[in-house]
Amino acid sequence: MKPDISILGGKGASLVEMIQAGFSVPPFFVVPAGALDEKEILAEFKKLKTKRVAVRSSATAEDSLSASWAGMLKSYLNTEEEDLIKNIEKCRVSINSPRAISYRKQKGLNKQKISVAVIVQKMIQSETSGVCFTFNPVTGNRNEMVIEADRGLGDKIVGGKITPVTYTINKKLLIPGINSFRVVIHRQKLSNRQIIKLAELCQKIEKLFKYSQDIEWAFAKGKFYILQSRPITTFVGNWGAGLDYLLKDCWNGLDKIVEDNFYGRHNKKLITSLSAKVFLALNEAVLIMKKYGDWVKKAKVIKEFGASAKSLNARVIFIDAVTQFLRETSMGAVKIVKVNKAKTTDKKTATEDIKGVVASAGKLVAVNGTAKIIFREDDFSKIKKGDILITKETSSDFLPAIIKAKAIVTDLGGILCHAAIVARELKKPCIVGTKIATQVLKDGDSIEVDLKNGTVYKR
Repeated sequence: MKPDISILGGKGASLVEMIQAGFSVPPFFVVPAGALDEKEILAEFKKLKTKRVAVRSSATAEDSLSASWAGMLKSYLNTEEEDLIKNIEKCRVSINSPRAISYRKQKGLNKQKISVAVIVQKMIQSETSGVCFTFNPVTGNRNEMVIEADRGLGDKIVGGKITPVTYTINKKLLIPGINSFRVVIHRQKLSNRQIIKLAELCQKIEKLFKYSQDIEWAFAKGKFYILQSRPITTFVGNWGAGLDYLLKDCWNGLDKIVEDNFYGRHNKKLITSLSAKVFLALNEAVLIMKKYGDWVKKAKVIKEFGASAKSLNARVIFIDAVTQFLRETSMGAVKIVKVNKAKTTDKKTATEDIKGVVASAGKLVAVNGTAKIIFREDDFSKIKKGDILITKETSSDFLPAIIKAKAIVTDLGGILCHAAIVARELKKPCIVGTKIATQVLKDGDSIEVDLKNGTVYKR
């Protein structure tokens, strides 16, 4: 039986499904929305046989396909019995915090009734922990997953307080014994065998929910635990950055074909219909790109394969090859892409050292604006609409400033932290992990944020 989201909330319901499917989820109980029987809660706490628990929100609208609510509601780690009731109540009322209200407004949920259940879960004192996205949220590549990891508890990663190790993994090469990943930041936190095991585990969770997942995990005493899993909310935003706009009338159908194929299903009618449209789009792309030799050569190779693709499986491979190729043109052939490219001049000051990782770009190649250095909520009044937010780290409390900002640049953080997730949802350009942006830049500096290379220039 499917868990009832109206009682358990989105996060609680997904945890129940994972337990039913046999995944290692730390023991927990859910306090339903509106219920707060202290005696019963304390009795359930004792059944967990632990000194400390994590208290997490599980709102009815949280962790849905359209809204992640990443970091918008309060969580309390290492909560002991004496603080349990207080933290459950604080977790609930955080639905009325300024950041939660701003988020609801931005997502068009301000008129929707939202109830908050609360998860009380045994704390895992993890040796290593982190986040996994089962597709690459920056490039939109479904054949890759991204894992971020660091020592200790994962709150520093999701809160953007550190720059974690990032592993990018080719899902098609997840074969035991083969190193199918690359480390973006070279500070190993997991062994090669652990990386493969975790990737395989996350792939199984994706298969369970039949949708790309944002998974928080922990590793302790030789075992991986799954703390939560929710749908990734930003996939659609990754389309349309390159020549894939030629397929804009059938994006949803193309996603469905690729996802079905991943789980061993074939929709013959849809494949037959869309393979013809994809072939026409590739022909048009070749005409557009005829000035760019290398790209045209690659397109013609794919086209030749498509012309001979007769079986359903071959057509799916052709469709996937074309869609990925047309997306890649946003990175390799920027001049031919219909994007809102910011105007540039040649007067750039060499601040090449301000370089980080692009966590969100949307359809943009670069943005220009005025830098505003923001360290705390008291500084929010400095930022005006169209300014570029420069900060050491972005907690979810920064949402009102993020909404005003034209782009976000941080010293710390990874591409899977809460602020990066929200930036992608709101289609805000974001570069994380520059290390020194707040030290080099000053309020009022005119800057350019290069979203192709993850670099910030003074102008």
